[in-house]
Amino acid sequence: MQKSKLFVVEQYLSWKGHYRQYFENLLCKDFFYLYCAKKQHKYPNSVYVEAELEDKDVRTFIDFIKGRFWDSFITYNKLIEQKPSVAHLLEFEPFSFLYLLLFKKNQIPLLIITVHSIERMRYANKAKDAVSYIQRLIYKYTLCKAASMNASFVTHYQHHKNQLLSLIGSEFENAIHIIHYPCPEVSIVDFKKSNTSNKLLIYGQIREDKGIFEFLSDPETKNLPITIAGKIHDTRILNFNYPNLNIIDKFISDDELTNLVSSHKFMLLPYVKTYTGGAGTLKDSIAYGLPVIASEIPIFEEVIKTENLGFVFKSVNEIKTFTNTMDNSRYEILVSNCSDYAKKYSWESMRKQYFDLYKVLIERAGNQ
Repeated sequence: MQKSKLFVVEQYLSWKGHYRQYFENLLCKDFFYLYCAKKQHKYPNSVYVEAELEDKDVRTFIDFIKGRFWDSFITYNKLIEQKPSVAHLLEFEPFSFLYLLLFKKNQIPLLIITVHSIERMRYANKAKDAVSYIQRLIYKYTLCKAASMNASFVTHYQHHKNQLLSLIGSEFENAIHIIHYPCPEVSIVDFKKSNTSNKLLIYGQIREDKGIFEFLSDPETKNLPITIAGKIHDTRILNFNYPNLNIIDKFISDDELTNLVSSHKFMLLPYVKTYTGGAGTLKDSIAYGLPVIASEIPIFEEVIKTENLGFVFKSVNEIKTFTNTMDNSRYEILVSNCSDYAKKYSWESMRKQYFDLYKVLIERAGNQ
């Protein structure tokens, strides 16, 4: 296998989130790598591009836009310079790809595009929402163009595959591959020590698009024992003063998360139906063996209901009923199911599935 044939591309390596781990999980001597970051790393077979944006705790929306678009633009242009036969875009940025379509279409290699979501993020701020709307229109257009160029796609959920099919057309069904988003390494916590209460943990970056403010605005949530742990980007939440609500406004370390998990009985994901992000917090919880209570978000339902990992609720009263009727036997089954799921869908499993796909695309490019 010629390692120069395929490039794995990540333009947001410095950003908080899964970006760096996702990229580094795919490192291998058989392929080349292109990444954009504030600092250069000692990756094998790699090409480095200096990033405009270093993701920090505090940043403006303008900084975010500059980093998202400019870093993608310079990274995609650097990719064309490398003249690969195949390229895997871990993060697809439509405006930058549109530029390639308009001016460098004949130089675009055979593509693998990981699609993390289809629907756009929605904002209360009208200016932000307008940018998001325009970005998503271009996103849909460029994905359709990529499909017509024989690109292959990866989604992490059947729901996202269905959405992508409705966008690019059912004739491209065989071009879409489902590779489940992985769980962290299994780290089951012993819940038998003192965890007899029904304490609920909301963990992660607390952004307005998740709808946690709207959930807490329901008077029925006042009596729920809830801990919110993570950086509060939606500062409206800080105005709540419920007696059973504990807010920890900071980024949570792994050790802190372990302690939080051990002192809570369920992870709570009460996101609004318009939420379009991923499910990293869901997978973190599963790896800890912490059953999940989640709202009716399709990707949550797909995992939780299919694998029996918790409960999907329609109303706050259903949360109360579920937790109050939970006995030890049922709870231990949920914990065991979480462990089994995390072992099945690991980072190593995802790596192997991607590498199998790489081999298919490299062979296809060689036959063109």
